[in-house]
Amino acid sequence: MARILIGNLSLEIADSLKRILEEGKNELSFTGTDEEIITHLQNDSCDLIILDVINPEKRIHHLVEHVKSIDEFLPILLVGGLPLNPSVFDAKYPPGNVFLATSLEIDDVQFVIKKALAYRQMQISYKNIKAWVQEYEKEKSIFEYKPDDLVVAFQVSKEISYRMEKEALYKQIITRLARVLEVKTAAFLSFNEEKEELVHMAGVGMSLEEVTGTRLKAGEALAGYVLQQEQAVSTEDVNQDSRFQNRTQEKFYSGSFMSAPLLWGGKVIGVINACQKKEGQIFTPQDLQLLKGLAVEAVMMIQLVDFYLTLEELYLKMVLILNTVIEEKDFYTKEHCQRTQYYAEAIAKEMGLPDGEVNEIKQACQLQDIGNIRVPDYILTKPGTLTPEEWDTMKSHVDRATDILRPLSFLNPVNNIISQHHERVDGKGYPHHLQGEDIAIGSRIMRVADSVAAMTTERPYRPVMSKEETAEELEKNKGVQFDSGVVDSFMRVAQKHPGVI
Repeated sequence: MARILIGNLSLEIADSLKRILEEGKNELSFTGTDEEIITHLQNDSCDLIILDVINPEKRIHHLVEHVKSIDEFLPILLVGGLPLNPSVFDAKYPPGNVFLATSLEIDDVQFVIKKALAYRQMQISYKNIKAWVQEYEKEKSIFEYKPDDLVVAFQVSKEISYRMEKEALYKQIITRLARVLEVKTAAFLSFNEEKEELVHMAGVGMSLEEVTGTRLKAGEALAGYVLQQEQAVSTEDVNQDSRFQNRTQEKFYSGSFMSAPLLWGGKVIGVINACQKKEGQIFTPQDLQLLKGLAVEAVMMIQLVDFYLTLEELYLKMVLILNTVIEEKDFYTKEHCQRTQYYAEAIAKEMGLPDGEVNEIKQACQLQDIGNIRVPDYILTKPGTLTPEEWDTMKSHVDRATDILRPLSFLNPVNNIISQHHERVDGKGYPHHLQGEDIAIGSRIMRVADSVAAMTTERPYRPVMSKEETAEELEKNKGVQFDSGVVDSFMRVAQKHPGVI
C-alpha cells in the first residue's frame, strides 16, 4: 500500500483518480495549493505526489525543487491531459523524479505509478545499501542483524520487471508512444556514444528487418538533425520543410512528422520519431508538448533499467560481504563451502553437465550458507546437539538465503539450487519436502557434495569419517537421502581420483 498525496486537481480528475487508486488500497490525502503540499510534506511523509500539469499558475520546476529539498527521492506524477504546461518539458534538463500519465485510463495510470514507486524504492535502497557497504569497507567490522534491514529494503517487485532487456524496453516505449499519439509510424533510435551514431532499435509501422542496420550520424536525415540540434521539431510536411531538404533520403517518413531528443545529464541518449496521425491530421503544438513529455518518461524508464542494474551490482557486493561476515563468525563455514564446491564440481563434470550449469552449482555452493547471517551465533557455533527449537531455527537458513538472493534475478538458477539442497529424494527433507526428480539436479548434486564434505570434516561433536565409512553411508542412503545417479557419479570420481576424499 502506497501513501499518495493528491494536489491541485479538478474534482472530475480527482474523482477518477480516487476510483483507480482505491483499487490498489492506497492511502490517499488531498491538498490544494503548493503551500499546502509543502506543509503536508513537512509534517507527514508520503510515497508519491500527483499534480495537475495544466495549471498555468504553477511552476512545476520550482515545486519539484522544493519537494526534493524535503524528500530527495519523492516522485511526482503529472496528470490532466492536454494541453500540457510548456514549463514542464521545455527545459533542456527536465527535473528529476517527474513522471507523466498521458491519460486517465486505469492501465496507463497504474503503469506509471508502478514506475514512479519503483524509482523511489530503488533510490532509497541504493542509498542505504551503499552506505552499509562503505561503512563495512571502512571499519571491516561485523554489524549484527543490520543486514536484515537492508535485505527487506531491497524487495523489488517482480511485477515491475525492471531487469528487462533494453530492446524489450525500447519496444515498450515506442509502442506506448504510437498508442498515445495515435500515429501510424514511430521509431526509437539509441545513441551509440562510442561510434557517435544513432541506431534504430524499435519501431511501429516498420518491420525490424527494414530498420536493422540503419545508422545515422549527427545531421543525417530527420533524427540526425534532431540529434545535432538537441531540440524537438515538428513539421506539417517533412518533404516540403526546408530544414530537412537535401538530407539522406527517408525510408519511412512522409507528411506530418515530429521528433524529440532523449536528454540525460546534458547529453542526447536517443531520439524518438512519430509520423502520420491515423486520422490524417497534422500535428499540433499540443502534440509536440506531449511528445516531449513522452521523451522525459522514456529517459526515466531507461535510467531506471540502468539504475536497477547498478543496484544489482551493489546488492551483489553486499551479499558477498555478508558471506564474508559468516565466514568470519564461523571458519568451518568457509572450509565447508569450499569442500562442497570441490566435490559438486567434480560430480557435475562426471555427469556431463554443461559448463553453465556447473558454474551455477559452484556459485550455489559458495552462497549456500548465507542465510546463516540471521541465525544466532550460539546456535551456529554450538559444539553439541541442537535442541528441536534450535534445529528449527537452523533449518530456516534455507528460506532466509532464498530471501536474501531473490532480488538478484540473474541468480535465480543459483537460488533455486540453494532452496532445494536440503531436500531428500524420499521426500523427507526440507523445507518443501520435494521428491526424486522434482528436486533440481544441481540440488541433488549439492546434497551429496554437502554430505561428503560434512562427513569428511572433523567437528567438536563427532570425529571425521573414513573414506570407507563415507562410501558406506552414501551407498546405504541411495534412493533415500541421495539421488542414486549422483552417488554413482561420485563413486566413479573417487575411483578415478583416490585422494578426492
